[in-house]
Amino acid sequence: MNIRYAEDYKAGDVFDLGTYDVTHDEIIEFSKKYDPFPFHIDDQAAQETVFGGIISSGWLTALV
Repeated sequence: MNIRYAEDYKAGDVFDLGTYDVTHDEIIEFSKKYDPFPFHIDDQAAQETVFGGIISSGWLTALV
């Protein structure tokens, strides 16, 4: 295992961390517990926002 410290990371470094598809149900389940704004949990309310539909909580995005 190659241990890296904060000073080993430089501005502009790029890391391939793979991909992760967040599902509609996962967005709603997480948001009901931790970030229950209508545009995260209610399809109809979310359609009336500038986003035009359900969006993930920023907290979920950061955790992923």
